[in-house]
Amino acid sequence: MAAQTTAAEQTAGGSNAGATGGALLRAARTRNVGAAPAAIDASNQHASENLSQTNAGIQTKNADLQQRQRQQGISGLESLYGTNVGAQENALGQSDTALKDAGSLNNFWQDLLKQGIQTGGQVASAALMG
Repeated sequence: MAAQTTAAEQTAGGSNAGATGGALLRAARTRNVGAAPAAIDASNQHASENLSQTNAGIQTKNADLQQRQRQQGISGLESLYGTNVGAQENALGQSDTALKDAGSLNNFWQDLLKQGIQTGGQVASAALMG
């Protein structure tokens, strides 16, 4: 990664130096010293933007490579030990699932209480009507 970053910086520096040299040479030939700073500034800006985009791309590709390597390592361990090592990473997700399942199960005591309230309401309603 360091070699790629260095190469990107050298490329940006070389293109920037070439543009600066060209702008200064043109200013000297035309005797228009006011044109050079604008061209040099534009060159600096474009070189910086290109360098930033290149470095971001290098870092993104490096992160992708590291993730692929992690996955390959997990697969290697699974085949070596004959177990699902990736399941350990899913333990928290399974815990959440278990809690959700427990919360959605019917509770005997709640059902009994609801039935008693409904029956009591029916008795009270019948007593008022009758």
